[in-house]
Amino acid sequence: MGSYYGSYRTRTFADIFPDLPAFMQMYNQEKIPQKLSELSITTLYYLLYARYGNSHIAFDDEHQ
Repeated sequence: MGSYYGSYRTRTFADIFPDLPAFMQMYNQEKIPQKLSELSITTLYYLLYARYGNSHIAFDDEHQ
């Protein structure tokens, strides 16, 4: 069995959403009501990216 020492089993926020178009595409594919304006989605992405860009997902399931 391999060791995870010095590495992570999960991707970072920036790995999952490397740019705004990737984030917007995922947002538009979700089955939640699309209530945010494009400007709000853009602001949300950059705020999340600034805070969590290099953070690894804390759980194995990225979809939670």
